[in-house]
Amino acid sequence: MPPASVLTDRLAVEIARLGVVGESSDVGTLSRVADLAARAVPGCAGASAVRWAVPDEGAPAAGAAAEP
Repeated sequence: MPPASVLTDRLAVEIARLGVVGESSDVGTLSRVADLAARAVPGCAGASAVRWAVPDEGAPAAGAAAEP
């Protein structure tokens, strides 16, 4: 199996784990999302993830960033 397929399989498992309720906090989950994005996109210099609570407030409720 080519290395790209192994990476895709591993990332798929990690992404599926994001849906496990109670496994981590909002910020912990956002951090994992940013880390996955930074590792999955070839040539990526960094990634960020933000959760918005109420659209009218105009400020994020939580955020995280990562770099490969």
